Amino acid sequence: MKPALAVFGVAACAGCAWEPGHGFATLSEASVVARLELEGPLLSDSGDEISLQALEIDVSAVTLEASAHAESAEPEHMHEHEEAQADEVGAGLEPVAVLRVDQALDWIAAAPVEVTAVEPSRELPQTELSRATVSLTFVRLSCAFADAELGVELPLELELAGAMDFDVDRDAPERLAVHVSILQSTSLFRGLDLAGLPPGSTTLLDPADPLAGALLENLAESQVAVAVREAP
Repeated sequence: MKPALAVFGVAACAGCAWEPGHGFATLSEASVVARLELEGPLLSDSGDEISLQALEIDVSAVTLEASAHAESAEPEHMHEHEEAQADEVGAGLEPVAVLRVDQALDWIAAAPVEVTAVEPSRELPQTELSRATVSLTFVRLSCAFADAELGVELPLELELAGAMDFDVDRDAPERLAVHVSILQSTSLFRGLDLAGLPPGSTTLLDPADPLAGALLENLAESQVAVAVREAP
């Protein structure tokens, strides 16, 4: 964060170039990608190698959130303490822009999806971007191991959050690019009793199934990385 610059921006707002209907920066580029970060073969808890044939997640939106705390005249250590308390309970953030995705992301192909719909506007106000929250609505998976095959088609109500730290102020670039990555490692199949599945093909359709529950818990541990840079 840039506290000194943020204070200056507030104090000098009357002299900056902002006008009603115009933001401090324009979100001219945005994308989201799902990517596997594997350091070796995927293994089940029993040690069987898993052949991952398909893995997709449906993403409805990415919400860029900002700190709702205004700069105050309190001592800096008091202000930092309050921010830490707010972070602990997930409070102190408010949505700034919603990137409408409404597409399936392929973890294996890892192809970025460009986002063209931004609500309420691509024009961003003066703010401190602090977090990106990704909303997932469905997962599809197909894999083979030993003498069995597993298919997964499960609805989700899952939000993954990634921290960011970028001040949108008079010193920020006029055009911004935001790139969001959803990252998953070999932990995807941790704790799944695949050895207990019968030979042949099994499809999970019920989120209440214990095997599905374990998979969704692992999916919830996926990491979100956010990169903000000046757009060309």
